[in-house]
Amino acid sequence: MTSTVYMFHSIGKLDLDDSADSHYNYSEEKFIKFLQSVGPVNSIVGAKDQKVLGGPIVTFDDGHQSNYLAALSMLDQQLGFGDFFINPGMVGKKDFMDWSQLREIAELGMSIQSHSFDHIYLSDCNSEEQKHQLHKSKTIIEDKMGKEVVILAPPGGRYNRQTIDIAKSLGYSTIANSKPGIWEKLDQYLIPRIPVTVNDKVDKLSECNEPNSQNVNRLKRKYQITGLAKKALGNKVYDGLRERLLGSNV
Repeated sequence: MTSTVYMFHSIGKLDLDDSADSHYNYSEEKFIKFLQSVGPVNSIVGAKDQKVLGGPIVTFDDGHQSNYLAALSMLDQQLGFGDFFINPGMVGKKDFMDWSQLREIAELGMSIQSHSFDHIYLSDCNSEEQKHQLHKSKTIIEDKMGKEVVILAPPGGRYNRQTIDIAKSLGYSTIANSKPGIWEKLDQYLIPRIPVTVNDKVDKLSECNEPNSQNVNRLKRKYQITGLAKKALGNKVYDGLRERLLGSNV
Protein backbone atom coordinates (compact mmCIF):
# COMPACT_ATOMS: atom_id res chain seq x y z
CA MET A 1 0.00 0.00 0.00
CA THR A 2 1.10 3.57 -0.69
CA SER A 3 -0.16 7.07 0.15
CA THR A 4 -0.19 10.38 -1.65
CA VAL A 5 0.83 13.27 0.61
CA TYR A 6 -0.56 16.70 -0.32
CA MET A 7 1.11 19.99 0.63
CA PHE A 8 -1.26 22.91 1.19
CA HIS A 9 -0.43 26.42 2.38
CA SER A 10 -3.08 29.13 2.93
CA ILE A 11 -6.77 28.32 2.43
CA GLY A 12 -9.43 30.82 1.39
CA LYS A 13 -9.47 34.43 0.22
CA LEU A 14 -6.41 36.52 1.07
CA ASP A 15 -6.26 40.21 1.94
CA LEU A 16 -4.24 42.36 -0.47
CA ASP A 17 -1.51 42.88 2.13
CA ASP A 18 -1.40 39.24 3.27
CA SER A 19 2.09 37.78 3.51
CA ALA A 20 1.01 34.38 2.16
CA ASP A 21 2.23 33.38 -1.28
CA SER A 22 -0.81 33.71 -3.53
CA HIS A 23 0.58 31.09 -5.92
CA TYR A 24 0.06 28.44 -3.22
CA ASN A 25 -3.26 29.76 -1.93
CA TYR A 26 -6.21 27.40 -2.42
CA SER A 27 -9.87 28.35 -2.24
CA GLU A 28 -11.92 27.06 0.69
CA GLU A 29 -14.57 25.72 -1.68
CA LYS A 30 -12.09 23.67 -3.69
CA PHE A 31 -10.33 22.53 -0.53
CA ILE A 32 -13.52 21.06 0.97
CA LYS A 33 -14.57 19.59 -2.38
CA PHE A 34 -11.16 17.91 -2.69
CA LEU A 35 -11.39 16.41 0.80
CA GLN A 36 -14.89 15.14 0.08
CA SER A 37 -13.67 13.49 -3.12
CA VAL A 38 -10.69 11.64 -1.60
CA GLY A 39 -11.35 11.58 2.15
CA PRO A 40 -11.30 10.94 4.90
CA VAL A 41 -7.66 12.02 4.98
CA ASN A 42 -4.95 11.33 7.52
CA SER A 43 -1.77 12.98 8.81
CA ILE A 44 1.74 11.58 8.42
CA VAL A 45 1.88 11.14 12.18
CA GLY A 46 -1.46 9.34 12.14
CA ALA A 47 -0.38 6.95 9.39
CA LYS A 48 2.82 6.15 11.25
CA ASP A 49 0.99 5.64 14.55
CA GLN A 50 -1.54 3.36 12.86
CA LYS A 51 1.27 1.63 10.93
CA VAL A 52 -0.65 1.69 7.69
CA LEU A 53 -0.53 3.43 4.32
CA GLY A 54 -3.21 3.45 1.67
CA GLY A 55 -5.21 6.65 2.16
CA PRO A 56 -4.45 10.26 1.21
CA ILE A 57 -2.40 12.43 3.59
CA VAL A 58 -2.86 16.18 4.05
CA THR A 59 -0.20 18.61 5.29
CA PHE A 60 -0.03 22.41 5.65
CA ASP A 61 3.13 24.53 5.55
CA ASP A 62 3.81 27.90 7.26
CA GLY A 63 1.06 28.04 9.91
CA HIS A 64 -1.04 30.65 8.12
CA GLN A 65 -4.04 32.00 10.03
CA SER A 66 -6.42 30.38 7.54
CA ASN A 67 -5.19 26.92 8.57
CA TYR A 68 -7.01 27.26 11.88
CA LEU A 69 -10.42 27.51 10.21
CA ALA A 70 -9.42 24.84 7.69
CA ALA A 71 -8.63 22.46 10.55
CA LEU A 72 -11.94 23.17 12.27
CA SER A 73 -13.81 22.65 8.99
CA MET A 74 -12.09 19.30 8.49
CA LEU A 75 -13.10 18.19 11.96
CA ASP A 76 -16.64 19.59 11.78
CA GLN A 77 -17.32 17.75 8.52
CA GLN A 78 -15.46 14.62 9.64
CA LEU A 79 -13.05 14.84 6.72
CA GLY A 80 -9.97 13.72 8.64
CA PHE A 81 -6.74 15.04 10.12
CA GLY A 82 -3.51 16.67 8.96
CA ASP A 83 0.02 17.76 9.85
CA PHE A 84 0.68 21.49 10.34
CA PHE A 85 4.29 22.54 9.84
CA ILE A 86 4.98 25.79 11.66
CA ASN A 87 7.80 28.27 12.32
CA PRO A 88 7.84 29.19 16.04
CA GLY A 89 9.44 32.50 15.11
CA MET A 90 6.31 33.44 13.15
CA VAL A 91 3.62 32.17 15.55
CA GLY A 92 1.25 34.92 16.68
CA LYS A 93 2.51 37.46 14.15
CA LYS A 94 0.26 39.05 11.54
CA ASP A 95 -1.34 36.43 9.24
CA PHE A 96 -0.20 33.49 11.40
CA MET A 97 -1.89 31.24 13.96
CA ASP A 98 -1.09 31.84 17.61
CA TRP A 99 -0.19 29.24 20.23
CA SER A 100 -3.71 29.00 21.64
CA GLN A 101 -5.10 28.16 18.19
CA LEU A 102 -2.36 25.61 17.62
CA ARG A 103 -2.98 23.98 21.00
CA GLU A 104 -6.70 23.84 20.25
CA ILE A 105 -6.34 22.00 16.96
CA ALA A 106 -3.64 19.76 18.43
CA GLU A 107 -5.99 18.73 21.24
CA LEU A 108 -8.58 17.93 18.57
CA GLY A 109 -6.18 15.52 16.85
CA MET A 110 -4.11 17.60 14.44
CA SER A 111 -0.33 17.11 14.30
CA ILE A 112 1.90 20.17 14.87
CA GLN A 113 5.39 19.72 13.42
CA SER A 114 8.51 21.70 12.52
CA HIS A 115 9.08 24.00 9.53
CA SER A 116 12.37 25.27 11.06
CA PHE A 117 12.45 28.24 13.43
CA ASP A 118 11.92 31.21 11.12
CA HIS A 119 11.53 29.97 7.53
CA ILE A 120 15.00 30.55 6.15
CA TYR A 121 16.30 28.18 3.49
CA LEU A 122 18.30 25.48 5.22
CA SER A 123 20.43 24.86 2.14
CA ASP A 124 21.73 28.44 2.50
CA CYS A 125 22.81 27.80 6.12
CA ASN A 126 26.02 26.33 7.48
CA SER A 127 25.95 23.35 9.83
CA GLU A 128 25.65 25.40 13.03
CA GLU A 129 22.87 27.58 11.64
CA GLN A 130 20.92 24.53 10.51
CA LYS A 131 21.32 22.90 13.90
CA HIS A 132 20.06 26.08 15.57
CA GLN A 133 17.01 26.26 13.27
CA LEU A 134 16.04 22.63 13.75
CA HIS A 135 16.78 22.34 17.47
CA LYS A 136 15.12 25.61 18.48
CA SER A 137 11.98 24.87 16.48
CA LYS A 138 11.64 21.35 17.83
CA THR A 139 12.25 22.39 21.43
CA ILE A 140 9.78 25.29 21.40
CA ILE A 141 6.97 23.36 19.71
CA GLU A 142 7.39 20.42 22.09
CA ASP A 143 7.31 22.79 25.07
CA LYS A 144 4.20 24.62 23.82
CA MET A 145 2.30 21.55 22.59
CA GLY A 146 3.42 18.98 25.14
CA LYS A 147 3.97 16.46 22.35
CA GLU A 148 7.08 15.17 20.61
CA VAL A 149 8.01 16.76 17.28
CA VAL A 150 9.25 14.08 14.89
CA ILE A 151 8.81 15.53 11.37
CA LEU A 152 10.62 18.36 9.59
CA ALA A 153 9.36 20.10 6.47
CA PRO A 154 12.25 22.24 5.13
CA PRO A 155 11.08 25.74 4.09
CA GLY A 156 10.75 25.99 0.34
CA GLY A 157 11.84 22.38 0.10
CA ARG A 158 15.45 23.62 0.24
CA TYR A 159 17.77 21.33 2.20
CA ASN A 160 20.93 19.27 1.73
CA ARG A 161 22.79 16.25 3.08
CA GLN A 162 23.76 18.18 6.20
CA THR A 163 20.08 18.83 6.92
CA ILE A 164 19.33 15.11 6.88
CA ASP A 165 22.25 14.26 9.18
CA ILE A 166 21.40 17.03 11.65
CA ALA A 167 17.69 16.21 11.63
CA LYS A 168 18.42 12.57 12.43
CA SER A 169 20.79 13.53 15.25
CA LEU A 170 18.12 15.77 16.80
CA GLY A 171 15.44 13.09 16.78
CA TYR A 172 13.48 13.90 13.64
CA SER A 173 12.27 10.56 12.29
CA THR A 174 11.06 11.96 8.97
CA ILE A 175 11.61 14.79 6.51
CA ALA A 176 8.54 15.75 4.48
CA ASN A 177 10.01 17.41 1.42
CA SER A 178 8.54 19.27 -1.55
CA LYS A 179 9.52 16.71 -4.19
CA PRO A 180 6.47 15.28 -5.95
CA GLY A 181 6.01 11.54 -5.61
CA ILE A 182 4.31 8.80 -3.62
CA TRP A 183 4.96 7.66 -0.04
CA GLU A 184 5.81 4.00 -0.58
CA LYS A 185 7.15 2.64 2.72
CA LEU A 186 6.26 3.54 6.30
CA ASP A 187 9.89 3.70 7.39
CA GLN A 188 11.29 5.80 4.54
CA TYR A 189 13.01 8.93 5.83
CA LEU A 190 12.25 11.32 2.97
CA ILE A 191 8.54 11.58 2.21
CA PRO A 192 7.54 13.27 -1.09
CA ARG A 193 4.55 15.59 -1.28
CA ILE A 194 2.28 16.96 -3.98
CA PRO A 195 2.33 20.79 -3.94
CA VAL A 196 -1.11 22.37 -4.28
CA THR A 197 -1.25 25.64 -6.23
CA VAL A 198 -3.93 28.26 -6.80
CA ASN A 199 -5.08 27.01 -10.21
CA ASP A 200 -5.10 23.28 -9.46
CA LYS A 201 -8.42 21.68 -10.28
CA VAL A 202 -9.99 19.31 -7.79
CA ASP A 203 -10.14 16.40 -10.23
CA LYS A 204 -6.46 16.78 -11.09
CA LEU A 205 -5.50 16.76 -7.42
CA SER A 206 -7.73 13.79 -6.74
CA GLU A 207 -6.12 11.92 -9.64
CA CYS A 208 -2.77 12.11 -7.83
CA ASN A 209 -4.24 9.69 -5.30
CA GLU A 210 -4.73 7.00 -7.97
CA PRO A 211 -2.16 4.29 -8.87
CA ASN A 212 0.28 5.27 -11.65
CA SER A 213 -1.05 8.83 -11.68
CA GLN A 214 -0.19 10.74 -14.84
CA ASN A 215 -0.38 14.01 -12.95
CA VAL A 216 2.19 12.83 -10.39
CA ASN A 217 4.53 11.89 -13.24
CA ARG A 218 4.01 15.31 -14.82
CA LEU A 219 4.82 17.04 -11.53
CA LYS A 220 7.97 14.94 -11.16
CA ARG A 221 9.20 16.09 -14.57
CA LYS A 222 8.42 19.71 -13.75
CA TYR A 223 10.26 19.43 -10.43
CA GLN A 224 13.37 18.12 -12.19
CA ILE A 225 13.42 21.16 -14.46
CA THR A 226 12.92 23.70 -11.66
CA GLY A 227 15.48 21.85 -9.56
CA LEU A 228 18.10 22.35 -12.24
CA ALA A 229 17.20 26.05 -12.42
CA LYS A 230 17.52 26.46 -8.63
CA LYS A 231 20.89 24.73 -8.65
CA ALA A 232 22.20 26.79 -11.56
CA LEU A 233 20.89 30.18 -10.40
CA GLY A 234 20.98 29.80 -6.62
CA ASN A 235 18.04 30.40 -4.29
CA LYS A 236 18.16 34.20 -4.29
CA VAL A 237 18.31 34.68 -8.06
CA TYR A 238 15.77 31.92 -8.69
CA ASP A 239 13.29 33.41 -6.22
CA GLY A 240 13.73 36.87 -7.71
CA LEU A 241 12.99 35.53 -11.17
CA ARG A 242 10.02 33.56 -9.87
CA GLU A 243 8.59 36.65 -8.16
CA ARG A 244 8.81 38.65 -11.38
CA LEU A 245 7.07 35.90 -13.32
CA LEU A 246 4.36 35.05 -10.78
CA GLY A 247 3.99 38.34 -8.96
CA SER A 248 4.37 36.67 -5.56
CA ASN A 249 7.06 35.67 -3.12
CA VAL A 250 8.05 32.24 -1.83
